[in-house]
This record gives sequence, C-alpha cells and structure tokens, in this order.
Amino acid sequence: AVGNLDSLMDCSLFATNDSDGSQRVASEKMTYEVPRLAGALDYYHGRWMHFNTGVLLYNTAVNKRKDNSQVSEVQRVYKLTQNADFMKRFESDQIYLNNVYPERTNVELNNRIIEEENENKSSNVREGKGEVISLPFRSNMQTHVEVQLPQFWETRKLQIFGPANSNAAAYDGTILHFTEKKGWQCPELYEPPSTPNA
Repeated sequence: AVGNLDSLMDCSLFATNDSDGSQRVASEKMTYEVPRLAGALDYYHGRWMHFNTGVLLYNTAVNKRKDNSQVSEVQRVYKLTQNADFMKRFESDQIYLNNVYPERTNVELNNRIIEEENENKSSNVREGKGEVISLPFRSNMQTHVEVQLPQFWETRKLQIFGPANSNAAAYDGTILHFTEKKGWQCPELYEPPSTPNA
C-alpha cells in the first residue's frame, strides 16, 4: 500500500487482545511525529531482523519534521539515492529501506515484538512510537519461516487459522508471501494441478 496512511497510523489497523481475551482495536494516535511505514518483521539470516518489504504500508504524505519544516517522504528517500555518503551497493530494496529506516535492525527489540505477538499482548513496542510500526505476522506470512522455524510457523498458523476446516473468516486479512520458493522457480505445469484430498 502506498499513500497517506494517517488513518492507518491512527492504529485502526492493529487488533489487540485485552486481558479478558476480548479483541479491541487500538485507537491511540502514534506519538512519534513522523510514522513513515508499517511492515512485518523478517526472519533474516537466522534472526528477527529488518522489516520485510514484500508487504509494506508506506506513508507518502508530506510530513512535518521536528524543526517544523515539511518534506515529502518520497522526496526524502529519493534524495538519499543522490547522497554519496549514504549510498552504497545494497543487495536488495529491502536492505536499502532497512538502512533508510534502521529501527528494525535492533534484534533485541524485534525479539520482544515477536514474544509479545506470541502472547497476543497489546504492545507499545509493536504498535510503535517510532518511524516503523510492526505489522502482525499474519499480514506477511513469509514461507521461508515455515522451513527455518517450523515450530513458530505451526504455532502461528494455529493461532491465526485455528484447527483444520475451521471458519473461513479466519483467512481474512492474511497474506501468504512466497519467500522460500518463487513461482518462477517451480516446475512448469501444462495441465491443471491435482485437487488435494479433502
């Protein structure tokens, strides 16, 4: 998603669980002056580090800086590409953007975010008070996590979807991101795939 995310940065997107188990939607306005994006954590080189750019909510609105000047976020990021002190060879857009917004390079903080999400806790850490808001794992279920952290994947899958053949509404708002193997890496088929056993 790209655009003015003021309504999303109002935290209307982030469902949390109250202590009594009921769900509520957090309504606190972000306290950081310039929330710039929201993305799910990435399991990168054996640790929760970076946000994954496969699913990213990007705030392109004109933001007020702490010195009260205004700048478009797109202009600011573009200007960085012309800055010789900042620019270097980045292995991907994801690494580039995680250098632009380095907040999610803090592995200790990221581990706390994952722990709190595991416990279905409302979290100032996850909901953020900085430039990057952490989206829940269900917003970007990266398939390499299924291979690298199978227990985490199974636990999270059960939390999100419930037991097999449960309510289809559980799938609403869930994005499966094929990061382990892309479609073009799979064998070519020239007939419809077989139907799995029900």
